[in-house]
Amino acid sequence: MIQYESFQFATAPRTGAAWFIKACQLAGLGPGFHHQAVTPFTESTPTQLRVSLVRHPCDWLDSLYHSAQCHKHVGPFHCADTGCRRSKPFAEFVDYYLHYHQGAIGRVLLSYEADSYLKCEDFPVAFTELAELVGVDIKLLSNPFFHNRPAAMETQKIRQLTMTNTYRRIMESERELVERFDYY
Repeated sequence: MIQYESFQFATAPRTGAAWFIKACQLAGLGPGFHHQAVTPFTESTPTQLRVSLVRHPCDWLDSLYHSAQCHKHVGPFHCADTGCRRSKPFAEFVDYYLHYHQGAIGRVLLSYEADSYLKCEDFPVAFTELAELVGVDIKLLSNPFFHNRPAAMETQKIRQLTMTNTYRRIMESERELVERFDYY
């Protein structure tokens, strides 16, 4: 968890935390480190907002796959735990998830119980709205960084799945997340 003056920030891995932390720094909210962001919230004061990020379940799964191909540990998931061994085809990885880990994405993302969730697909607008809410000087948000969507949010493999049976199965297995954040 990262403690900013106006709010606390904690989020699951693969949700755009690096972009969010850099945005906070550029907006003058203070520094933060990625390893701190994935630590869940501690008790906060009633006046302090708790902010977290969510990501489309299919995009998150795609990001996890790519991370696993680089042998990275992804929070509560590890390559051995998720069946994402190096060089395993993406379709096999998704099948493994659907067989053994249905609903896990939502459980991980929603385990960061926040007062406010930002959809990383809505960056940079969602961040700008948060920054204005916590009193950031609008002039600080004129940096070109705030006009671009994070490059990591561009996925490739999952686009091939859209409207396929696999896509529908992923969306069904993550129904709670899909419905709560309108990921239709």
